[in-house]
Amino acid sequence: MPPVSVLIAAYNEAKVIAETLRAVLSTDYAGEIEILVVDDGSTDDTAMIVAAMARADNRVRLLRQANCGKA
Repeated sequence: MPPVSVLIAAYNEAKVIAETLRAVLSTDYAGEIEILVVDDGSTDDTAMIVAAMARADNRVRLLRQANCGKA
């Protein structure tokens, strides 16, 4: 199976980002998967939560940018 990249745009998603990542990580896709979370200048703990999950699972990556709007 080909590798799959999942992109998640996030802005102040601290309440739900961990569960979102766990849901994607628990898929039964047999191929390689990577999850790229683009933190759009969150002012809550979104980036900290994603960074901690990235340290625990190398399939998760955090990209940070100044707030530009999730779209």
